Amino acid sequence: MNWNNIVLESFDGEKIFSQLGGKYKLSSMIGATDFVISNKQQYSQFKFKGSTKYSYCVIYLTPKDTYNLRLYKLVGVEFKNDKMIKDVHAGELIETFENETGLKLKL
Repeated sequence: MNWNNIVLESFDGEKIFSQLGGKYKLSSMIGATDFVISNKQQYSQFKFKGSTKYSYCVIYLTPKDTYNLRLYKLVGVEFKNDKMIKDVHAGELIETFENETGLKLKL
């Protein structure tokens, strides 16, 4: 089955941010900015500071009600350290982000 063509009716991009602690907490803890939500492509994205490996995070909702977490660093016009972590459950988002970036989202 081609999951790319399935549109989920229940997508809520703000919910993804709240599962990571909310936009305010993301901004405070990791200097997150440039919050973007695409309802059509069903993802939430933000830029962050403090990690030597990554500076952008894109989180896609999948039809299996899990998330694909994409982390990358943009250097000029080149993607560096591009990594996709598939089938992350909502309760694992914070831990996965912290383990991959070395940053903390909670005190």
